Amino acid sequence: MEGTIDSDGDGASNHYDLDSDGDGLADEVEGAGDADSDGTANFLDLDSDNDGYTDAREGSFDRYDPVEVPSSFLEIVSSVLSEGSNVDESFLNPAYQNDLTLTGNAEVRVTFIDEGAGYRNAVGYYTFTQDTFVGLTKADVDTDGSGRVSIQEFLAVPGVEIGWVFPNASELDSSGGILVPGDSYVLGDGRIFPTGTKIGFFLIARGWLGNGRLRQPNSAGTSPDVIFTTDFLNPVAEATADLSTDSSTNLSRQVALLFDGQNRSEIIVGFEDISRFRRANGSVVGDQDFNDAVFSVKSNPVSALSAAGIVTANTDGTDADGDGVLDADELPGDSDGDGTPNVNDPDDDGDGIVTPTEGTDDADGDNTANYLDTDSDNDGIDDSVEGAVDTDLDGTFDFLDTDSDGDGVDDSSESTADSDGDGVADYVDSDDDGDGIPTAEEGTIDSDGDGTANYLDEDSDGDGLTDSLETNVDSDLDGTSDYLDTDSDADGSSDALEGSLDSDNDGTADYLDLDSDADGVPDAVEGEIDTDGDGQVNRVDTDDDGDGLFTANEGTSDPDGDGLANYLDTDSNNDGEPDGGGDAILVATTKAMQVGFTGIPLSPGDQIVYTVTIENTGSDQATTIDVSGMVPAYTDYLSGSLTVGGLANAAALSTGSTLRIDPILTGGSVVLEYTVTLSATIPSGTTWIESAVTVDYLQSNTTEVSDNDITGHCGILDDGEDHASDAGLATDDDDPTRLPLWDSAYYESCTLAFEDLKNAGWNDWDMNDLVLDVTSFYVVNASDDVESMIVTYEVLARGAGMDSQLHLDLSFSGTAHWQRILLDNTGQIDELINGTGDGAVSIQAWNSSKDVLPAYTTLKHKWGAARTERFDDSEDSKAAVITIYFNDPSANPLSGFSESPHDTWIHIPSTQQDIHRVEYDLTSSQIVYEGPLFGRSMPFAVKLDTAFVWPAENQPIWLSHPDYVDYVKSAGVLNTDWASNYDYWRVWFDRQGMMNGDVYNPVSADDIYKDYVDTWTTGD
Repeated sequence: MEGTIDSDGDGASNHYDLDSDGDGLADEVEGAGDADSDGTANFLDLDSDNDGYTDAREGSFDRYDPVEVPSSFLEIVSSVLSEGSNVDESFLNPAYQNDLTLTGNAEVRVTFIDEGAGYRNAVGYYTFTQDTFVGLTKADVDTDGSGRVSIQEFLAVPGVEIGWVFPNASELDSSGGILVPGDSYVLGDGRIFPTGTKIGFFLIARGWLGNGRLRQPNSAGTSPDVIFTTDFLNPVAEATADLSTDSSTNLSRQVALLFDGQNRSEIIVGFEDISRFRRANGSVVGDQDFNDAVFSVKSNPVSALSAAGIVTANTDGTDADGDGVLDADELPGDSDGDGTPNVNDPDDDGDGIVTPTEGTDDADGDNTANYLDTDSDNDGIDDSVEGAVDTDLDGTFDFLDTDSDGDGVDDSSESTADSDGDGVADYVDSDDDGDGIPTAEEGTIDSDGDGTANYLDEDSDGDGLTDSLETNVDSDLDGTSDYLDTDSDADGSSDALEGSLDSDNDGTADYLDLDSDADGVPDAVEGEIDTDGDGQVNRVDTDDDGDGLFTANEGTSDPDGDGLANYLDTDSNNDGEPDGGGDAILVATTKAMQVGFTGIPLSPGDQIVYTVTIENTGSDQATTIDVSGMVPAYTDYLSGSLTVGGLANAAALSTGSTLRIDPILTGGSVVLEYTVTLSATIPSGTTWIESAVTVDYLQSNTTEVSDNDITGHCGILDDGEDHASDAGLATDDDDPTRLPLWDSAYYESCTLAFEDLKNAGWNDWDMNDLVLDVTSFYVVNASDDVESMIVTYEVLARGAGMDSQLHLDLSFSGTAHWQRILLDNTGQIDELINGTGDGAVSIQAWNSSKDVLPAYTTLKHKWGAARTERFDDSEDSKAAVITIYFNDPSANPLSGFSESPHDTWIHIPSTQQDIHRVEYDLTSSQIVYEGPLFGRSMPFAVKLDTAFVWPAENQPIWLSHPDYVDYVKSAGVLNTDWASNYDYWRVWFDRQGMMNGDVYNPVSADDIYKDYVDTWTTGD
């Protein structure tokens, strides 16, 4: 490709020349791309980005878009931010809030204008909400009490997101600056920020060190000065400073934000990069010209920032207070009587909203401009109360919005009353009566005709049950929400009769319970009659006919054919003897536990411990009891392992054998425990070891219930349905207890390594903050349908002081039950939880990685704070085993399980950040600013081969895994245009954490991820 010509005339042909164009930059660095699309490859182009500056002078080419800056704009900047001249005091008036709020969805472009200092500052941006800093003091953010809020501390504030604008914010010169006026960047790589987003900017003083490095805390832990547009965070602010602190008194305003003129289309941002401390003699440190770093900010559309409450540049003295209304146009006098004439008052009507935000429009048509009107929208609520906030994020500030909370009820109707006493006035309360149902849904109708509109009525349907109890679900799917439905479960009994009692203590109130007494007969059948006259209607009576036998045990059959179901018949067999003469009822439950359980399916030689509990819940003792089905097929009983009631039993069990046990008194129980070993030979195609223990009480008038699928390692919570062959019995759920076999499972295994700090400028990129061993098993039946999925997690190492929580997300079709077991480091069950999912599950594997793998040693990080490290195999970590059972395997729940379907991710409580294995997050910069991957993005979770090299602490992955660099640069192939193609600059990664070079638009591409597994390994 380079050819035999000699482009720079140095006597060496290009294909032998390491710097073909002689610009001092190696061909390897410049690459074969064509950044300016002029037909000349970068390694041959002396000005690769065609910005008028040679690569030799720039030291490479940059990633910024050049825009033309009008000379008129430059003249305004030069006039209002003149070098060495104190900035106009009106620009620093604390009445003008120093932040920008978007009143519409918009992208935001920042353009470099000028630099009045040569300190190599670094500039970034941050987003937050109107509530982010409410109630916080500087001390709350400056957690180390140093007086300087570091970027790390700032990131820990919930709701704050940051990104870089110009890491090297210096003008092009011989000392390493790269910017020229007009270099611009759209925040978030073109991200559209939503309405209501607040945007601020920060500057790290002397933050750019060159060679892709940013200044970090020094060896003593001292952070560099960081200047924020949010005044109370700046170095000179006191520890007690907050949003209400007067920045003019403590000189904490370090950034001037001002519109370029009356049209309010572009914003000038000027930093004073030396902290404005006041000396003992009263003078202030620094030249106070606020031009050390100057940029412009513009939104698209422009209107999204045009209502910002900031000052307007005044170059000719015609707008003394900088409020955007010319002095000649302002109403003479002092409208708010605060002692400051309107021409000098940034808030002419004294309502707490600055004139630039209110503007000169007349929103309510009362012939008084908004900036002079104390109730601009004429809703009866003063502007001073409503303020310049946008509660419903519709792009209209509350003081102009006639429905501030967007709930469909006008502010004039809701007013400032607080109907539910929650401290939030109704006009901004999305749930005025505090019943948990949004006002927008309840509306102004009066369903029960009691004179109170639903949105203020605690019982909208007048059934005696509060709306907060009934909520807006539709339990019977009749199209009417429960809080408006007088029979929420459609069982024929009104909510007013059923009430909120929970007669059967099943966690469901009677008004929602289709079987209020859990006797197996629906309320709709039993109704409101009282068959036995005991004062309890059948719906809540557990013995409807009063014969001493539970309705649940009698059932609905009619064996004597007299037209009365057993539960209503006092002589069910028509033998002349009344029912209830004393029956035994045996209930057997079985639990299975694999010996040495780790989540791995069973193999020949493995052992299972079965625990069978038999209870007599009847009114008579059971005397002749046989237990069968104890030893499953393809297993051998471990001789001498049987205990009955805790006592050794010498019976020799085998498949098909029956064990007779001693009588069980009424209310008594007995526990059988024994061990079986998997046979050496198991027929091909066998997928499970199944146990179906049954109990037979060999006397008349008895009931036996065998329930083999109970909570435990082996299974899941009962679903309440009878799936077995003895459906005629009164049984809750007697499915076989099943344990999967290794030969029935596909599996995959990998090592996942996480970086736990989601911002690139101060990451160490060592990818060892949490290193996991992950194995997934997919248990299939003879038709290759996935019946269940098992995922095991173990921590191999922790290289970070921040704690993390581990999660698994899985999408599927149909429904599923799941079980999560946490094993301690000796293999014993530490915790077991169960759950269900419809279409998806999100399961927490553990709550604390510090608990799962305790610290091995305590180290002192070179930048200050102590943190814990763990790279030691002397003690195993705890392990998590997650099993998901799919209810309908034949429906192919994973839609082709040849792609690993689950997302393993961690949550960092201290930063409130989520880091996914599948990660490309445009809301948070991932750009690397050092090393051979400078300028490119990195994932926060990578897959390493099973036989991997440990990522070394504080050593970037490109040093511990040098072959990773070439792979990233080439997108996994010999891709030569990665350096010039903008899409390839934003490198991203597939499910393996490996480079995907085939697709480069992670926002819209359907085939965004490559297969996680290329070759499956089966258990055999």
